[in-house]
Amino acid sequence: LRPGYSAGTREFTPAKMVHQSSVEEQKGDLIAMAISPDSKYIMTCADEGNAIVWEVNGSKLDEVPLKRRGNHMACLSPDGRFLTAATFTADVKIFSVNFGKTGSFESVKKAMTLRGHKSAVHCVCFSAFFANRVGTVSKDKTWRLWDINVRWEVD
Repeated sequence: LRPGYSAGTREFTPAKMVHQSSVEEQKGDLIAMAISPDSKYIMTCADEGNAIVWEVNGSKLDEVPLKRRGNHMACLSPDGRFLTAATFTADVKIFSVNFGKTGSFESVKKAMTLRGHKSAVHCVCFSAFFANRVGTVSKDKTWRLWDINVRWEVD
């Protein structure tokens, strides 16, 4: 709709950019971006490198060691507690996003690995309603639904 156009009782205005940042330190093409539910941090992932967690002002918080080329995609859980990436391998690594008692960001740590596919995982997603459910699709022509609601400790 054109700026100022009235549709019923709503006024529509053009979208405005809130922030822009350059991610020159990531190798390869950017393939994914996710925003935390509280909009306090974002995650970007490149096809030839690691995922990086940023403050929304562009300050780097942490780097996630995917250690693979051929990343296909990456995403955050709906509650913002986990992030994952579909890479060139058959395994899917799940990382926990850790916060201090005051809610400030602390670190990203590997939480678990999902194993079972026989070939590269092309897509991974979290359920919109249950952050403990993860779906994966692989080049081996299978899809899997995982329950990651397990007890674990971060070293």
